[in-house]
Amino acid sequence: MEDPLNGIPPELPPDSETKLLKMNGGASSTNHADTGAHSVSPTMTNRQQSMDSSPSIADDVEMKDDLSAEDTDNESSKSQEIEQKEGEIEPLFLNTTISGYPVIGIHQKPVDSSISIAGTIVGSEIKDDGNDMDWDVEKKENPPDEDFGNEEAEMQDDVPAEDTGADEKMDDLPVENSGAGEEEMQDDVPTENTANAAESSNASMTPRARPKAARPKICQIAGEPASAVFYTLRSVDAAQNGRVAAPAKSDAAESDLEPTDKKQKTSENKKEKKPRKTAARRSTVRSRARKAAEEKPTEAQEGMFRMSARWLSIAWILSALRMEPGNIIPDVETKKRRNEIEKMVKEIEEENSHIVDIDLDTDMPLQENYRGVMDKIEKMVLQSKKDQPRNKRKRRGNSKLTEPFEVNFTGVPFYDFKKVTSLEIVKLAEKAKERGLNLVFGKPDPSCANLIEGDDAVIKEELRFFQNQGMQETPGYVSVARFHLADNSEGTWKKLHKHLMKTSMCVITGLAKVTGFDEKKFSPALLVKWKPDFVHPLMHQLPQPTSSNFNRDDKKGNSKKWTITGSVTEKSFSLKTFVDWLDNGINYAKEVYRKMRESQMTDLEIFREELERFLHENQLPINGQQHNTNANLIGFATNIELETQEFTFAELKTEVEKLPFMLSPNGKGNLLNYAGEIIAGLNSAQLYVKAPGSRTSIHPENSALASFNHNIGPGDCIWYGVPLEHSKKMTQLLKHHNAKSKSVGLYATANWPSEEELIKEGIHLQKFVQKPGDTVYVGAGTYHWVQSNGYTVNVSWNIAQPNFDQLALAAFMNDHYRLNHSHALLPIQTIAWNIAEKKIRHSLKFDQLISVICMRSLARAQTEFDYLAAHGVEPRPAAESRNVVPVERCSKCEVCTHNMFFVYTDTKTFCIECAHKKQPKFIGMTAYYRHKMEHWMEKLDQFNALWRQEAGEDEAPQEATPQDAAPQDSAPQEAAPQEAAPQ
Repeated sequence: MEDPLNGIPPELPPDSETKLLKMNGGASSTNHADTGAHSVSPTMTNRQQSMDSSPSIADDVEMKDDLSAEDTDNESSKSQEIEQKEGEIEPLFLNTTISGYPVIGIHQKPVDSSISIAGTIVGSEIKDDGNDMDWDVEKKENPPDEDFGNEEAEMQDDVPAEDTGADEKMDDLPVENSGAGEEEMQDDVPTENTANAAESSNASMTPRARPKAARPKICQIAGEPASAVFYTLRSVDAAQNGRVAAPAKSDAAESDLEPTDKKQKTSENKKEKKPRKTAARRSTVRSRARKAAEEKPTEAQEGMFRMSARWLSIAWILSALRMEPGNIIPDVETKKRRNEIEKMVKEIEEENSHIVDIDLDTDMPLQENYRGVMDKIEKMVLQSKKDQPRNKRKRRGNSKLTEPFEVNFTGVPFYDFKKVTSLEIVKLAEKAKERGLNLVFGKPDPSCANLIEGDDAVIKEELRFFQNQGMQETPGYVSVARFHLADNSEGTWKKLHKHLMKTSMCVITGLAKVTGFDEKKFSPALLVKWKPDFVHPLMHQLPQPTSSNFNRDDKKGNSKKWTITGSVTEKSFSLKTFVDWLDNGINYAKEVYRKMRESQMTDLEIFREELERFLHENQLPINGQQHNTNANLIGFATNIELETQEFTFAELKTEVEKLPFMLSPNGKGNLLNYAGEIIAGLNSAQLYVKAPGSRTSIHPENSALASFNHNIGPGDCIWYGVPLEHSKKMTQLLKHHNAKSKSVGLYATANWPSEEELIKEGIHLQKFVQKPGDTVYVGAGTYHWVQSNGYTVNVSWNIAQPNFDQLALAAFMNDHYRLNHSHALLPIQTIAWNIAEKKIRHSLKFDQLISVICMRSLARAQTEFDYLAAHGVEPRPAAESRNVVPVERCSKCEVCTHNMFFVYTDTKTFCIECAHKKQPKFIGMTAYYRHKMEHWMEKLDQFNALWRQEAGEDEAPQEATPQDAAPQDSAPQEAAPQEAAPQ
């Protein structure tokens, strides 16, 4: 397959300029932009949101030759030379047959109907519709009246974004704080004042500054949907070979390059305006990305790219070797060749993998105190009453309720949760109107910012246990247990459940066999067959060994840097295109493997290099844009939802439902069932389709939940884990390595930790290989990161086990996110209220924590009503709102609202805080509430009465176990029926 980035349009004869001008409405070249056949255009990025359709035909002009250096001292002669060359610019190719150059299709959402498409392709012929598109249109996340963010964010989708993780947030590169976008600054420069601007910046402008490259035209294939947009691509390699002019490297505004006398003429008889500086301007994201693509790699980068390409080719050969039919009996010679191939693939074999087979009947060193830290978390979320803050001297303006209480669960309580009534909570909250203070609970515990610190007691016991099992572990590493399932009996699940509740990480084998879980149905080819037009975000990453973390934009080639940069997330990519690319890779790898096995040649490197060249020449396009062709990038389709509001892969959902309750995304008793909604990746299955080298950066699961991951194969995945007791050290190291990052918050940057540094810091590391058919269970709160060392398909989801440990960790993580400029995806208030309303019981500590969460949520609800009343806003019942959903999330800060929310223009939902920032007087907004205070007060008092009565009798129920509270075919005590789970 030819390189899709080498589609160079043919050059047109000069006499076609007249036809072009007629087609464009007769605009002259002096006031209408031309695109010369020798110019290289920066490709237009894939846009998912509506584009600004306001006309702005101020495109750049590409000159054939640079101004002579000898004329730099004479400004008038330089202006005459520019005017003379303007008439020589060749027009954009139109009505011309393209042959021999592939056109790459990029699926995206339909563009705004008010934007005209510049040309339409019929067969291989391009027809112009007579309209020119404004190529300086910039994407904005919100309409003009909804501008919450930085102006620089408008340009971030124009270039590949940095890789920031799972989740995770990798859509944008950091932008320098230049105050305004480069494109905005250029468009806003008045024509009549550009001469003054040029004079004021003449000292910093080079005499041979060249204009920017002209922008490309957008074309649509006849008969294809409007969302199938095709771009004409020109490669940097082609420019270097002389087939097309290289793009200009100057970031100077086009107005600075116009003849001085022309600028003076246009400014005559007009009001003089203050000139704007256009030279010596800070580089934009777009210009930096263009320069990075043009720059020649450093020696360190070239070595990094060579290493990456070699590793990738061997990984593909390993995948082909694993897919070889097992029923083939090789002869002696073939077996000898296979052994030689296996020696080659051992080059990428992982070291320090520690996994031990443990019988389900074996007693592990389990602790009642989960990972040695739950006693500390319990003291933070179930605190005794503290004295209220002292009355400060009353000052003017301090007695007003500035905003509703922000809910937290680790701040000290000013009430006794064992005795307080809902009415007393409401009265305490109402005092905020008079005193402006929160007299219900204090601020979150600041220690939550770095998670929790434990000791090594559990790990030391596990090390002794695995040594007794015959495992010789490498210093600094701790093994994980692997449990084999022999049958589908209730006794087997009971034993497994006991191990899962206390493990940091473990591996389960035989799950598909005993449950009838059909792995073949999760083939990406079947997904494409069921939904051919399916589009999904795609990550482009640099493949490499797990022991390194090279970033392709790092000129120094530092392999031990933690932060991940240079990766790209493409927001809308055809799954069919990606699967076809994977099939081409594995099929060619199989062919190379066959040649290796059958050839009499002794040098296998010849065949490996053949595969390396093929992979390099057949890379996936990135948003239709150029990227550094020296790097061989791979694709990673992550978080493919199997069930959404729009569609469901019904056959795959049926397979997931075959699993037992403790491994199911919505099993009976799972706390996520009470969220009342489908939460992507939490209580719904997701598919991960990985090329060799695909990485998931380090992270704990959302709200410290447990997780399930099954490897369908055919390749291996390498897993790393750090137990919960080391989470504080791990978090501090992450903050240390991200201190220089421009991203805000702990979870805004992707990281790949160094094994050596973790061990040096005294952090015990878990590392093991997940084979095809293996299931990995990640315990609550465990940091983990993963890489595929072959072509693999994984299916995964989160699990919220119905016990106090999981609920307490979720409450703790709510405050941890707040202190790290992030938010919880789990709607913990909604879950707690639904459990209280259904009167679902587990254990005394579990019931008490449910009440504590509801008490603080009740205080928040009261201050919401008081705050709106003070602003003269009358909220309406949520039943009157159209399209109301069980959990409303703020469109700005993404927090989960519980009782009160605002709706703006029937399209966006806001929390009270963000609504006030947007419209201080709430103009154009409608406030809604789910229930009045009396409803919440009644439900809370009823639930409190249940556990308080039993606590008083000292007969509190024990933690839920499979046989008495959540067996496979029954629900917890007084639990909602299964149909209450999200559908």
